[in-house]
This record gives sequence, structure tokens and C-alpha cells, in this order.
Amino acid sequence: EQSPLTIGKAGSEELISAFDPAKLAGIFAHHLKKHLLIDQLYFATADAHSGRFVILPANETDTPYRIDPKDSLLKALESTTIPTALDDLEAYANSDLYDELRMRAVKLLVPLHGENEFHGFIALGKKVTGIAFSYHEMMLLSVLARQFTTALNSSRLYVELLEKRRMEEELSVARKIQQDLLPRELPDNRRFQIAAFSKPSQTVGGDFYDYLPIDQNRFGLVIADASGKGMPAAMLISQIQAILKSEVSHNNSIQATIATLNKHLKRYSSAQNFATLFYGIVDLEKSFCEYANAGHNYPILVRENGELALLQTTGPALGILHDGSYQTAAVPLHL
Repeated sequence: EQSPLTIGKAGSEELISAFDPAKLAGIFAHHLKKHLLIDQLYFATADAHSGRFVILPANETDTPYRIDPKDSLLKALESTTIPTALDDLEAYANSDLYDELRMRAVKLLVPLHGENEFHGFIALGKKVTGIAFSYHEMMLLSVLARQFTTALNSSRLYVELLEKRRMEEELSVARKIQQDLLPRELPDNRRFQIAAFSKPSQTVGGDFYDYLPIDQNRFGLVIADASGKGMPAAMLISQIQAILKSEVSHNNSIQATIATLNKHLKRYSSAQNFATLFYGIVDLEKSFCEYANAGHNYPILVRENGELALLQTTGPALGILHDGSYQTAAVPLHL
């Protein structure tokens, strides 16, 4: 028979080397069942989404048992740090949790306390031998419970670190995609000049602009903003840019182009993904700009004499309505 010290050493070595919370629980359960000869064991931990404590399923066919946050027995376990027999907690016999544990034939409860946080508890069934838990076994459970909560905290920090690194890598890729989508060079010649600057308020935003040459006298200007940030926004903008270039290459009208964009985003994007977009075609020979606006901020036309004009014709954002109506308007560049 192994001593409590040997059991504790074997369990602690595995706990320290594990980072997955589910694996930690499995290691803990394995050692307790193997060395203390326990017939059944239940973990009660906080749900990751609601924060409410639940007794986890003991097998695949079982379902989680949700504990009332105001349950008197749960509150009592939050206030103690030592293993306690369920029979010694009859003062809380009116609680639903007490009834549930009694129904599961639980004999001993081991609270799980971190440095400043109550992580839940472990409920142990009877020993296979039928012998009561000894003092040394109770002390061993206290030691292993502390090791378990320490390892659990470390695993959570490790998972958070991995998630942070994943997010940083994703943002880095999204930033690269966004930069590559913006035009590298803009026209600067005797006929006209175009200058643009974009600085996202977040690490990676959904802002986008582009210059689309059509023929010798005409070119398209696009200003857009995709919902959200990071990779989803970058991928949405890349779709918009690809469709725009295809529409321009086929010499399609502004209305047809906006309608195609809207149908694509509505069909292939989630309900949370949409974009606002201004698309105008500048005709240098006729000196006017024809445009359509899909929910974007009104562009401002500043003429040579200093006069300001808001381009106020607009329509719904792209990807919201199945059959959005988009009107075009034309504005002279010179008076």
C-alpha cells in the first residue's frame, strides 16, 4: 500500500506538467480513485460563460447540475478550506445542493480555494472498502486540492497567454492584409492628383479606400468601412475589393455594382458583418462625379473657390437588406 506522501508526490508531478483544465481534473480523479479506492467522484466548478457553479457530468450520458448561487450549502463551502463530511453539514439539509449530493451518495466534500478565489469543490463517494476516510487521507486531500487549484490557475494563465498570442498573430496577419489592400501608388500627374491617408483607431480597423482606373478620362473612387475589426473586417474588405475590380473590368454601372456587392454580402456574410461604402466615378472630360452611397458618411466636395458641398444621396449599408435600393447622383466638380 502506498503512503499518502507517495500518492501526493505522484499526483503533484502530473498536475504540475498539465495545462489543460479537463486533463487536470482527469489526473486528480485518477489518483484519488486509484489510491484512495473511491467509487465515485464529482467536480463542481464555475461555468466559463455564466460563472454559475455546476456539478460536471460523471459520464457521457449524465448532464451538468446547475447550483443555485444563493444555495446555503454552497455558501458554507465557500467559507471553509478543509474537507468536510456531508453528514456533518446537516444544518444545510434544507438546501437543494444538499439533497442532490445525498442522492448521489456523496460522503466527503473538498473545497477548492485559490489565492483569492473559490473555485468550487470536489464531492467524493464512499470508499470501496467501506472504511471511513482517515485523518491522514483528509490531510492528503487538502494538499492535493491546493495543488489542483494552483495548477488550475497556472493552466488558465497559460490558456490566456496562448489566446493572447493567437490574437496578436491574427491581428498581425489582418494588418498585413489591410495594408496590401490599399493602393500602393496614387495618380499624381498634370491632369489630377489623388492623396489619401488612413489610420485605424484600433490595431486593425475596417477602413478602406481605393482608386480604380476605368479608361483615359474616367476613374473610380471608393471609401468603405467594414463592421468590426481584425481578421473578419480585413476579409470582408478583401471580398468587396475583388468584386469592385471585377465590376469595373466589365464596365458595369454604379447601380449594378452596388447591387452586386449588397447581394454578395447578404448571402455569404453573417448578420453581424456589413459595410458602408461610397463609390463614385469621376469623369475628367465632363468634369463631374457620378456616385452612390451605401450608408457611408457624406463625402465633402471642396471646390477650387472654397465652396463646400455635401454629397447627401445615400442608401442602406451593404449586407443588411436583401434588395437594398441605391440611387445615383451626379455632382459637377467645377461651377
